[in-house]
Amino acid sequence: QALNFQRSIDDVENWLSEVEKQLEHAGQPTDLVSVKNLLNEQQDLEEDVSSYVERMQSLLDQSEQFVRDNHFLAEGIRDRVSNILERYQALGDPIKERHRALEDSACLYQLFRDLDATQAWVQEKLLLVTVKDVGNSLTAVQSLHNKHLVRGQTAGSTPTPGGEGRGEWGDTAGN
Repeated sequence: QALNFQRSIDDVENWLSEVEKQLEHAGQPTDLVSVKNLLNEQQDLEEDVSSYVERMQSLLDQSEQFVRDNHFLAEGIRDRVSNILERYQALGDPIKERHRALEDSACLYQLFRDLDATQAWVQEKLLLVTVKDVGNSLTAVQSLHNKHLVRGQTAGSTPTPGGEGRGEWGDTAGN
């Protein structure tokens, strides 16, 4: 029974080593897609760690039973289980820190994406408003004026993080 229990301890120690290795060598995000992939991996890791709570309690209970039974391997088993429990509890902070860092990275890369979209929108509108053609006849001027009014009405649809416009052209043009 003690030998089977020690094999179980070995399995948990190997699992802990793998989790610790994953936390130490976690990938660094390079863009919004990679951040989201890393967040999904992080979520899986957090669920895996949480699923071991009962197993850790079982190890503790069994090691205490060996101590109560005065088993000759009880002290060694208790020391190993104690070490495992310390390592397991020590996973909490690095997991939280990694999750927080990934969430921060996701916000940063989302900001970059929003800034790129806004910059592209500004460049597009800048090209439209810097046209040097003023028209050569009354009808050409009226046509350009009508185009300008239409563009002014659509200029309020500036891309923003929420996908909402910033208001009507007339609200800012006269200020």
